[in-house]
Amino acid sequence: CMVPARTAGPACPVAVRQYHTPQAEAAAVAGEVARLWREEGVRHADVCVLYRCLRWQGGEPHAPLMAALRR
Repeated sequence: CMVPARTAGPACPVAVRQYHTPQAEAAAVAGEVARLWREEGVRHADVCVLYRCLRWQGGEPHAPLMAALRR
C-alpha cells in the first residue's frame, strides 16, 4: 500500500504527457526528479517512478530511463 508523504495542502494533479522517443521521455522524467530535489527539497530516496515497460525495437525498454536518472 502506498501512502502519500505530503498530506497538507493541495493535491498534485496527475499529468499525462506523450513523448516521441524513449530518450525524450527519460529526459523529462529525470528533469522532473531534479526539479523536485532542487526546488522542493524532495530527497531522491523519496521519489518513486512507475512506468509501463514494453519492448522497444528489441532493445532494453528501461535503458534510456536508467541512463537519464544516473546523470
